[in-house]
Parts: sequence; C-alpha cells; structure tokens
Amino acid sequence: MWRRSAEISRPSMSAQARRGRVALVSLLVAATASVSLISAAQAGARTPSRPWLAPSARLSPGDPSPRRSSLDGALQSPFAHGGSWSDTRAALRDRVSSRRHAHASAASPAVSGATGGISGEVTSAATSSGIAGIEVCAVHDEVPFSESCVLTNPSGEYTVSGLEPDEYVVVFFAPEGSGLNFVTQFYEDEATFSEANPVSVSAGATRTGIDAQLAKGGEISGTVISAASKKPLDDVGVCAFDEELETGGCATTNQTGEYSILGLASGSYDVEFFEPFEGDRNYATQYYKGKSTVAEAETVPVVAGGPPKQGIDAALVEGGQITGTVTSSSGGAPLEGIEVCAFSFSLGEVRCSITDALGHYDITALSTAEYFVEFISPTGEYALQYYNGVTTLGEAESLSIEAGRVTEHIDAALLSAPPQELSPPTIVGNPVEGQTLKVLHAGWSGNPSSYRDEWYQCNNPEGESCFRVGEGESYTVKAADVGHTIGVIDTAFNSAGESAPAFSELTATVTAAPAQSNSGGAAQSGSGSSGPPTPAAAIGVLSATTSVASAAELKGLLLGLLAPSGKNAKIGALLKHDGYAVSFSALSAAQLTISWYLVPRGAHLARAKATLVAHGHVALSAAGVAKFAIQLTSKGRAMLKHASHFKLTALGSITGVGVGPLSASRSFVLKR
Repeated sequence: MWRRSAEISRPSMSAQARRGRVALVSLLVAATASVSLISAAQAGARTPSRPWLAPSARLSPGDPSPRRSSLDGALQSPFAHGGSWSDTRAALRDRVSSRRHAHASAASPAVSGATGGISGEVTSAATSSGIAGIEVCAVHDEVPFSESCVLTNPSGEYTVSGLEPDEYVVVFFAPEGSGLNFVTQFYEDEATFSEANPVSVSAGATRTGIDAQLAKGGEISGTVISAASKKPLDDVGVCAFDEELETGGCATTNQTGEYSILGLASGSYDVEFFEPFEGDRNYATQYYKGKSTVAEAETVPVVAGGPPKQGIDAALVEGGQITGTVTSSSGGAPLEGIEVCAFSFSLGEVRCSITDALGHYDITALSTAEYFVEFISPTGEYALQYYNGVTTLGEAESLSIEAGRVTEHIDAALLSAPPQELSPPTIVGNPVEGQTLKVLHAGWSGNPSSYRDEWYQCNNPEGESCFRVGEGESYTVKAADVGHTIGVIDTAFNSAGESAPAFSELTATVTAAPAQSNSGGAAQSGSGSSGPPTPAAAIGVLSATTSVASAAELKGLLLGLLAPSGKNAKIGALLKHDGYAVSFSALSAAQLTISWYLVPRGAHLARAKATLVAHGHVALSAAGVAKFAIQLTSKGRAMLKHASHFKLTALGSITGVGVGPLSASRSFVLKR
C-alpha cells in the first residue's frame, strides 16, 4: 500500500526510462504476472504520506504475458512427475491472484490462530518526553502486503496487537496534517525501510521495548496557483522525495493554496505538485521549479531541525485529456463501471477514469508524454484489454499526449473473460478409506457453465509428490490412499474459455477403514474398538460429520446477513475500513456469497444495468463462530465518498452440505 516503484522500464525505451518518482505505480511488486496498473493506482495512488516507501520490483511491460500457456506448464509439468502441491499451488496463485492481492493490500493478514503484538514508547530526542499522536505501524513486507497501525497515547506509549506470528518492519512517523514535525524512523534507529531491523512476533506474546527517539524534522512550504487564472488552488497534492525514494513526505494545499511538508530528514528533495488521483480538475503534474519532468526538476536542500525552506511555489497549467467509449464486443452495448487508465513509463505516472452509464470516460490531468491506455473490468466479467484492441501490454499502441489538448475516440470493445477464482474449492467428507469425498466448487466470476474437478493423492500433509487419481465431483477414498493426503483442483469454463486451476486445501492424512466385528456388523465403538478413530478434517476441509442445517435455517441465516447493521454500517465506517465485516454463528459447513448493487430507480435487479458496489465470499469449514467480510469495489468507494445516504440492493447465495444453492435479496439504505 505504501510502496513506490523504484524504477519502471520498457525494453524498447531503456534509454528514456526514468525513475518512477510517484506512488501511483506502487504495489507493482505484486504485479509480476501481467497485472493491471489500475490495481496499483487504486491501492496506493500517490499516498506518500507514508514516508517509508520502499522500492519495489521493476515492471517490464514488454515481457510476454504469462497467461494460459504458462499456467498450463506450471500445472502439468510438476504433477506429471509427482510435483509439490503447495509449491505448484503457490506459483499459480502468485500469477492469477496478484491483482486481488494488490486490491487487498491495505487489509491485515488473515488471522489463523493465536496472535501477538508489539509495544513500546516514542519520545523526543531533544527533550526525552513522550510524544502523543505519533503513528506506529507494523508492516508485513510480503505478498499480500499489509500493515497494522496505532497512535501513541499522551505518554507516547503504544501497543500494536492482533499480529500474526511473523517478522514485521516497525515505523514511527508523524501523520500528515498532525502538525508534528519529527523525522520518520524505523526500528531500531534506522532511517530507511531497506535498513530497518525486523521485529519477530510470536503467538500469544507481546514484544515490549520497541522504542524510538524522534528528531526534529525539516520543512518545505509554498503556495500553488493556477497559471491561467492566478487564483490559489486547494486540494493539490505536494510531495517531496529524495533520490533514493525512501525518505520524504506529502501535504495538501489549503483554501489559500498554501502547503507545508514536515518531518523531512536532511537531504536534497524533488518536489512534485499534482492533482489528486480522484480529482476532477485538469492540471498537469509539475515539478519544482516549473518543470514538467522529474529529470528537469530543481532540487530543494533541507536541513532537519533547520529553518523552513519557504517559497517553493508552483503555477499549474492545463493538462491533457483522453476520452472515449467502452462497449461490449458482443452486441455493442455501452459498459458502465469499466476502469480506464493511462500510464506513462517515462514519467512514472498513472491517471484513471471510470465509464458512466453510456460507457463514456474522461482521463484528465495528463502531462506531455507517451501513454498507454488500459481497460479493465473490476468484476472480471470482461477480459483485460489495451489500446488498440490487444490483450498484452507488449502489443499495446502508445498515444502521444500533449498538455492542454484533448485526444478523443480512444475506444474499446471488450470481450467476455474466462472465469476467475474468487475463493478456493472445498472438500466435503472424511478422509477415511471407503468414504466418498465431494467438492464444493470454487467461487468464480464469469458465470461458469461447466467444471472439471481433478483429484490428487499427495505423499504427506505438506503436499509433496502429488499424483492424479481421479476426476469428477466426487472421489471414493481407496486403500492405496491410506497414509496420504487428498486434494482437488477445480477448473471452470464459460463461453470465453477456461479458467486457471483453483486448488483446495489438502485433507488430513487418510486413515484405514475401521475394523469390522466378527459378525460382519458395523465397526466397534467405545473402549473396545479395534479401529482407529476418525481424524478431524484439515483446515479448509468440510467434514461430513459437522452440523447439517436445513434449507430454511440456511435461508434465514442468509437473510440476516444481507444488509449491514450497527456503527460499522455507516458510510464513513465503510469507507474507512474499505468494506464491512460481521461475526456470526455458522450453522454448518457452507459457501456464502453476498454482493451489493446500486439499481437504477424503478428498475429490478434481474433486468437492470446494476452497478456492483461491494462483494464478499467465504467458505465455512464447520458450524461455529465465523466472520464474513464484504469489500467495496473502486466504483463503490467513489460513489459513497460524497453520498449522505445510499439505497442499495443486496443479492446473496448460500450452499450448505446437501443443500443449495439458495438465494435471497433485499434492499437497504446506508447513511452517513
């Protein structure tokens, strides 16, 4: 979420490649598999108020797109020779799920068991007194990237809790707008993310003494106006960053066009002035002093604790625009809610727009440069496309954009996409010789019309040396499976083609059938039983012995979960948490999906051109306490941002053991 791309390059443009000095292309470390730049733009669009932005991997858009052919190779080759279940599954998920990781980067890692914490005290290096209001974040620097943050109390103390056992980078900084002027610091007493000493967290324990003494920072201030009207511009983003992209800070201009960036370490900074990612004005990005590229920028020297660097001003000029219409290739109907992004590798810049009900879009605030245009369906209903009608960035046609000019008719007709995995498949049943295992299909986009389910036997719980042993929606456990684990690979098909394979969790180790009595009756029970006990199902495997709920009970549960309730159902809370989460009592193992739609006034969901506002899916392994989360789409966030109230329609489905799928819908109103 808070990482910049250190460098972006294109093989044919290496001589012109520039350092990607803006956070608009952050999170590309998760995008090594032909991932949409819109994911990076949404997840980290110019948010260097987090001043520890660590450099990420390079994006090489000229590289071949590792789509079906690469996925086929990853699946077929390892298993043909008894490959590793976990390694192959991880490799495939790195490819097909990186875009989902990027969107979910702001969320904390899934909690799988006992958690730990980190605590300490933040003081002033000058006075040794505690500092209130410093933000402390424990950053998990592996895919999916995540962070857990708290503010110090009036005494400067803090505790970050609920951390999964792992290593974390701990950062201490003054939040943007707090008025605190302290240099960002990493544990222990390091200046940059790459130099930080990771802190190890254990389950059930809190690491204490993770302290920091913060030094007074430097300051850059100035005023931003319109070059045409000479009037001050509010809500302009201003960022200062050093040559290594690891230190800096940001601010936003006030109503008089003034800004002040605090907490800077000693060094030389490039200062960038830009329209917010979601802004609707049309001003081109500019660098100090009146330059259009970072390579031409005049650096600003800063001394931490020294006098402010004042008069670092800017007069912004009109930006370039790209406009067009997006339609379906089948029938030509306009497509609403398609995300269209223009990105420049020479500038390290991305700007985006979302199509309206007529399929129109308008990308503004572009600088003079070569741009590539990308069209992506957030729901996965349509295939990724680049201008002009190609499916890989390496084939894309670039556009020469000039600030102050409009480039029109950059249109696209999108093809339907093959299904994409939303949640993994799940195995139902006990891994015991003679028992029948069944598969609950993965959650898929694209309305699959058919599935292929392949069953694999693996040598151990770690998923080593796996071999295909069957195909179909069910599999009867054989004597040869005893001592091994079983997994299933689910593949979905629709009119657009075949999905990437989706992997289930492996079962517990298969056990032999219980011994029978001499009379040939049922297996003995109690203290005299000679048969081994039936093992508990492994994580992600739905046991046939778990509670079984009736259709009426499951329908009632679904109806109760369709609409949000409580303080977290307010618009502000939804935006803050990027969605809504609720804990409830699961009645049995089940698959649960809920989507929120905005339906045009007077229309019906089944026939309307509805807009997807939020979506969630969960596989429930058994009866008991469970948690369900529904995440806002980018369109949903944009629509809710300025709304005081909002009427939505929820559509849900639930599939239980031997029941379903059951569906239900209801309307509700969100309030600010």
